[in-house]
Amino acid sequence: DDPQQDTNGYLASLGISVFDDYVKLGASFEGYEGHDTVFSGAAGWKSIGGTSGVVNYYRPFQGGTQAALTSDILYTPGGMLEYIVHFRRDYTDNDSYTESYSVGVQTNLQNLFHF
Repeated sequence: DDPQQDTNGYLASLGISVFDDYVKLGASFEGYEGHDTVFSGAAGWKSIGGTSGVVNYYRPFQGGTQAALTSDILYTPGGMLEYIVHFRRDYTDNDSYTESYSVGVQTNLQNLFHF
């Protein structure tokens, strides 16, 4: 929800890039008046083994049960088709969660027409 009035809070973030920007990592803490403090982290990579992707994790810092883990991966085997995989896990309490995933295929026109 967007705040409808002035809100005090903080945001602290740290990011790092390694291996000539092929891998990036980041984490942040944020808290605003009237809302739970939140921790989030991410790891991403590009062009490693024909894949590029990102994994994200989100969790209320006070141990709330609304954590979420998502991942998106693009696999490019070098042909005309590329594959996209999305995964999501939502934690409903300490011992249970729900999961969803999807797989998609897309055409890479650059490999077809060589622009």
